Amino acid sequence: MRRAAAQILLCKGYNVMEASDGEGAVRIFTENTDAIELVFLDMTMPGLTGLEALERCSTWSGGFSTCSAAMTSRRARESWPERIIK
Repeated sequence: MRRAAAQILLCKGYNVMEASDGEGAVRIFTENTDAIELVFLDMTMPGLTGLEALERCSTWSGGFSTCSAAMTSRRARESWPERIIK
């Protein structure tokens, strides 16, 4: 899924930075905060979950003041933690 989404975005002319796990996503975000406009995170990524990665990124300098985040999941919305359903 990650590779397919990245390919679609690349074909549309977007720059894409990929991570295969939550720790990698946080690392890429913290090293490239100014260049990132949108973050896609999966709720069940290996290592850190998407929610844990989101929480770590949001505490980083600047956090999500200059970009947006989208969460994906194969699980039903009813099983998501209450704090992300707003």
